[in-house]
Amino acid sequence: MDMATSKSKTKKRTTKKKIIKNTFDNFKKVEKIKIPDLKVKNKLYSFLASIIFIPIAFFGQFFGGIIGMGLAWFNALFTAFTMPQLFSFITTGFVAGAFAGWLAAKAVLKMNKHISYRYTVALPIIVMAIAIIGDVSMFLKYAKFNDFILRLVREIATISLFMMTIKDDTQIA
Repeated sequence: MDMATSKSKTKKRTTKKKIIKNTFDNFKKVEKIKIPDLKVKNKLYSFLASIIFIPIAFFGQFFGGIIGMGLAWFNALFTAFTMPQLFSFITTGFVAGAFAGWLAAKAVLKMNKHISYRYTVALPIIVMAIAIIGDVSMFLKYAKFNDFILRLVREIATISLFMMTIKDDTQIA
């Protein structure tokens, strides 16, 4: 009788272990089905969130340019050391671009904290590359070096600060 009892206990334990194992195997199968779907949605949401970069960066460059011009004016008017005019343009461009990149990144992150980094920065990189090509074209047409430097620094600072802020402040998926 003892043997029969021990066998039935063994069967019950084995059965419970099999049920638990089958449950976890089924759960793993469900996870395998859902994870790629979530990755596709995440990539799509990341790309769509990056569309807001365009108006926010424009807004940021405009107001950052005003702040940058104020800094250059303050330096020229109230300090003993006056910057050469080229440095005033560089300062204005950098402040405008840094403000725009940071502001656009914060706006994109407000939309979705769990983003795909590549898909989030793809559209802004394309937009800034087109802007840089336009800046070079304008320089070749009108040959205004100071304006070219201001715009080039502004575009590079915008995309750089955008990418750095996105990378630093996200949980990259």
